[in-house]
Amino acid sequence: MIMNVMDLRLKRTILCSGLVALVVVAALLLVTGTARAAGAGQPVVELQQNATSDITYPSQFTTTKITGTNNLTLQEYKFQRQREGKWFSYAMGNLMPSSTYSVELSFVEHDFSASGKRLFNVYVQGGKALSKIDLYAVAGKNKAYQKTVVATTDSSGVLTVCLRSNESGCKDYATISTVRLYKGVANVLEVNASTSRLNMTPPARFSGSGSQDVFEAILGRLGARFSLNLAPQRLAARFSSLGDGTGDLHDLVLALSNGGVTRGLPFTDRYPAWETMVQSQTMTSQSYKCSSTALPFEVTTTFRAPFYPGNEKVSGAPFFYVDVTVKNNGAAAASPTFVFARPQKRNFASSAITPLSTATEEGISSTTSYNYYDESSNPFKARTAIETLAVPSGEAGDVDFRGDAEAEFADFTADRLWGYVSPAGYPKTYSDYKQPIYSFYPRGYLGAVWSITALAPGASVTRHFILAGYVNEHILTVANSSYTDQTFRFRYRTQFANVGDVVNYAVNERNAGDAIEDKSNFFDSTISSDSYLTLPTACRDPVRNLMACGFQSFIINTWWMRSESGRDWFSVWEGSSCRFHSTIDVEYNNAWFYFYYWPSLLKTIMSEWVLYQQTCPQGTYLSHDMGIGYVATGQVYPLDMPVEENANFILLLYKYWKTTGDQAFVQQQFPTIRKLVDFIVKCDSNNNGLPDLHTQNTVDQGSPAIQWGKDSVYLGVKCMGAFQAAREMASSLSTPDLTYASKCRGQVESINQTLEYDMWRSDHFAVCSDQDVTPEDRDAYSIYSANGLLYLLGGTRSAGVTSGNIDKFAADVANSTEKTLKTYGCPHSTYDQYNAWVSQNLWRDQVACQLGVNLHNDNPLALSTRYWSLEKYFAKNLNGTFWDVVVYPGGKGASGASATDVPWRAAGRGGGAYTRRARGSALLPADDRPASCAGFLEGGLGQRHAGVACANHVFPKRNRRARYHQQIAASGEGRRQRDEEYNGNERGQPRAEPELGRGERHGCGLLHAAGVIKSYSFYLGGVSSCEVVSQDEPVGRRAQLLLGRQGLKWPAGWGRHVHGKSGRAIEQRGVRG
Repeated sequence: MIMNVMDLRLKRTILCSGLVALVVVAALLLVTGTARAAGAGQPVVELQQNATSDITYPSQFTTTKITGTNNLTLQEYKFQRQREGKWFSYAMGNLMPSSTYSVELSFVEHDFSASGKRLFNVYVQGGKALSKIDLYAVAGKNKAYQKTVVATTDSSGVLTVCLRSNESGCKDYATISTVRLYKGVANVLEVNASTSRLNMTPPARFSGSGSQDVFEAILGRLGARFSLNLAPQRLAARFSSLGDGTGDLHDLVLALSNGGVTRGLPFTDRYPAWETMVQSQTMTSQSYKCSSTALPFEVTTTFRAPFYPGNEKVSGAPFFYVDVTVKNNGAAAASPTFVFARPQKRNFASSAITPLSTATEEGISSTTSYNYYDESSNPFKARTAIETLAVPSGEAGDVDFRGDAEAEFADFTADRLWGYVSPAGYPKTYSDYKQPIYSFYPRGYLGAVWSITALAPGASVTRHFILAGYVNEHILTVANSSYTDQTFRFRYRTQFANVGDVVNYAVNERNAGDAIEDKSNFFDSTISSDSYLTLPTACRDPVRNLMACGFQSFIINTWWMRSESGRDWFSVWEGSSCRFHSTIDVEYNNAWFYFYYWPSLLKTIMSEWVLYQQTCPQGTYLSHDMGIGYVATGQVYPLDMPVEENANFILLLYKYWKTTGDQAFVQQQFPTIRKLVDFIVKCDSNNNGLPDLHTQNTVDQGSPAIQWGKDSVYLGVKCMGAFQAAREMASSLSTPDLTYASKCRGQVESINQTLEYDMWRSDHFAVCSDQDVTPEDRDAYSIYSANGLLYLLGGTRSAGVTSGNIDKFAADVANSTEKTLKTYGCPHSTYDQYNAWVSQNLWRDQVACQLGVNLHNDNPLALSTRYWSLEKYFAKNLNGTFWDVVVYPGGKGASGASATDVPWRAAGRGGGAYTRRARGSALLPADDRPASCAGFLEGGLGQRHAGVACANHVFPKRNRRARYHQQIAASGEGRRQRDEEYNGNERGQPRAEPELGRGERHGCGLLHAAGVIKSYSFYLGGVSSCEVVSQDEPVGRRAQLLLGRQGLKWPAGWGRHVHGKSGRAIEQRGVRG
């Protein structure tokens, strides 16, 4: 489900006609990006929030007219944004040490209409540049004000601008719009105050040649939030013990040096990348096989995140294996060194670095902290992590762990690390001064140097590194109808007392005890081996890659917690930016993970969902989600989806029952099932079986008929499946309720009749029969008609569909695919054919397999080649890992480009649908599907990093393009309690019209149309940001009125900012997950 407004992690639209142009631009940036002077690196901007009980607040107002501007230094764009806070700083690093720069500071008073309302101080490099500045008094409202000072960087090449309104004589919040550093006439960097580490969009820094086949990937640990994001296109990585979305983009050095020549993996800009690199992945690993004509070695580095179904310790212990094998392909013995290093964002004293030495492992440990907000450094709600790099003691003799001495810790510059000097042209930088990297600047480095002695020709040697972390603090707050509990911590604490225990487990039980490696390898083999999963040769690799990508994207979004009172909690973020806890419609698609690998976790989630029930005149319905970020206190998403979420829950319970045989759980939940079924029935006010009330659904980027249409086939068919499931469950009770089963049967029959007589359009089903939408929209071909049948079809159960309608669904699936097929799959329908979700294409492909239908003249699996091509393009040029949304030219957010259907490589458009059944082999003995239907993909909803691949399925967690950049401050802490008006008037004064026209920019959708959104920017950087109202930071009476006019409820705890991206030829939308 994607809402047309907000994307936190990265709103990107794929404009297919711009692919070549973007690659050319990226190449030019790489060519011209080495012009910076020696001694300086790629500029880094560290946003620091220094107050202990607050965050900073970015916003953009790109349509507001700013007076007093010009085309010299006072360009208007510099003043159409701001960041506010009580005490925050920009520390700009990787500059020339002890060098003088001009510092241009741009401000605007956008909120107040009188003097004396806002006063603050500004410091540059510790010296006061502005004292108790009152922007309205010196400039007026929405008028440019600029101040330029000269300052000198410190000996590390860092220059800091600090803003404070928490000092004597100050008032309200400090604000700044832009900071520009320049030297003479040369621009060095420009800080966009609305941009942060969470929404920057730096250019791709490494595109790779044909022999350098690498792409972004991520690994995680089940429920532990422990993640490693490898981003070669950024020449960087992200690592965090608190989870994806909390770690900064940073240097990760994994390099081999011999005779003054160094080559490394492309996660650093310090050294050249290996000339030949082949990346391969399994469900639990990413491996890089590397070589170079400049060095006589082959180096294979494998990152492993072990997993084994049902084994919590193997799957969730917070560590990764990093196995490095060096082979000498030369003719003589050689003695290279391998460097493994990570930067630290704390200084030496605060990092609390200590050696680790036991009978079984040697290493080095340090302390750091992470937070969920914009700021790289923020003490508010930060969690402390202890992290360790280690090797087994038997391998430690030639491994020198470095950084526990302050001299080693600080032994680096931009072009040198521990004596390993960057060659000419390195560090590899780019010249776009408006796109600095928003991250922390390194205070020092920790790691290891492995000195290999006299490695014989043809010989190889391996070291098995362990990278581990441990967070001991309270993480999650939960409140629902049953309890309130603020004491949830990671569940792995019940198995490990500290990070040392984690490392000890990883070392000692790799090949003994839990046999971590053997278990994980076997799990991998169930997907990678033809003995377990037989696939057509042409699509074998795309299918397996999609599954691996989706699986890890799901894993990194999982939360497995235990409170001090002994309560257990399991939930899954909708995505790394769409941080909603276990959205029902998303879990509905991801649930194949549970059915095949871990049914008890779905049982836990279903038991939690029923604690978040809501009511309305039609009865009881389930909340869309249970909370956001680290707060599960109730629904945050602003729109209910009552009919769909109720039907989803019924179908999930049914499928869980058929998978596990857990009749007791069905018996326990059936009173709830009755309420949910009765609600759905009451939403059919015209008695045709199809709901016409509460029809909002998951497809929140679809056309009006798709997303809101009354008497919708998509929603009606899903309800039919739910009625059929409820009928069977009612008959299975210890005291069968045959009367209720008969009631459900009547609903199934009614829907069948409506489908056959009212909704069939000669070769496809209509989208809906809602007369409030255009005929072209309601009668379009859509890929969603049979979506709701999959769980019933997949179990070889009766779906309740008449044979005549089954034939119609088969024709509909084939014909709608043919009518909508584009380069990377199919859009939602033939009406407004621009927006497509990979996840729902995968789901449609699965339905086709069950119905025995070929798609585009081929096995439905063949379409996976298109999907993987898209994901890999994202991961090499934009952002990976799993992303869901692609928008074609001419669509919403596509800057008005004309629609163009780019042919799929050499393949033509098919000329009809065949009924030959897609074949494969069943993966698991417990599979209750017919073997002839196995071996395909199933799509769920995902994000960047959000997806589930399980068994022979991939379940991507959709990266929602229209989501909130949540400033998740729990229980009122740190929330900005000001009644603000963000449309240019005095705070608290209503305004009749929104600052932006209704829906006029970038297709931002309902909330923007309501005037609630002011503007927008991309999750990873961008031209504009999106600001929304919330209870945390109320926009006052006007926002409440606007929501009311749209029939929307005000979401409790709704985060403030929304990010999206437009204006590029290529746009990627959603959240990674």
